[in-house]
Amino acid sequence: MSRIPVGLAGLGRMGRVHALNLAYRCSTARLGAVYDADPAEVPDAAFLPEIGHREAIERGLRVMDSTALSLCMDNGLPIYVFNLADESNIDRIVSGERVGTLVQ
Repeated sequence: MSRIPVGLAGLGRMGRVHALNLAYRCSTARLGAVYDADPAEVPDAAFLPEIGHREAIERGLRVMDSTALSLCMDNGLPIYVFNLADESNIDRIVSGERVGTLVQ
């Protein structure tokens, strides 16, 4: 069975992502990516194209709730954080293009 990306949200669904042997967890974000600080509060916040699960937790970055982020880390599940408002982003991710931030 091939592994496919999926868009799910919330801690309750993390078990399903793992049970279905899916390749990625997709997480939509207000900003469309992960930054080193909240751009609304820090105008020169830097976009992070990639970051590790542990680093995101240690730096207190709000990728998603810390329990769900820890579960992804424990299960080796990469997370794509992207803007769902741009409907082409899902196709771009499935095609292998880098969109938003990859947390792995």
